[in-house]
Amino acid sequence: MSKVIYMSPEMDLKDNEYWCPKILPADVKIEWDFRPLSGEGSAALTFSQKDENAFHVLYFRREDEEQRRFHICQLIKDCGGNLVATGADPLPDIMENPSWYHMTVLKKGKEVVFYIDDLEILYFNDDGLRYGDYLTGGTVGIRQSKTLKAQYRNLRITWI
Repeated sequence: MSKVIYMSPEMDLKDNEYWCPKILPADVKIEWDFRPLSGEGSAALTFSQKDENAFHVLYFRREDEEQRRFHICQLIKDCGGNLVATGADPLPDIMENPSWYHMTVLKKGKEVVFYIDDLEILYFNDDGLRYGDYLTGGTVGIRQSKTLKAQYRNLRITWI
């Protein structure tokens, strides 16, 4: 049985960050809407953060020529900045009248899955050895680079 543990219809990124005030359980579904407006840069969701360790989903990466040429999403596991999964980023470059995109991260047991508009983008099955101990609980935050202007809404965190 799942239970919604946090909802925020509007998110104002102060200093390009928004941190949820709740501590996450081990198994969660994190959902939010994203709309890029202007600029070059990147967006990220940090979750299961405790001390120096966390997962980071990097999406809408448009900071340099290579990232603008070939769009990918990445899942990084700290500590050590280990790249553990990569997938194609289906989001188009910024355009007039930009669309909202629904983002979802599922973290259940050893598995992490990232979706954009219900399309699976990347998957990681953590063995708890190769890239460090399992990450459970912790905090969640949405971040963007200073050069990106984007809107975020409808953050919803569900205990699954």
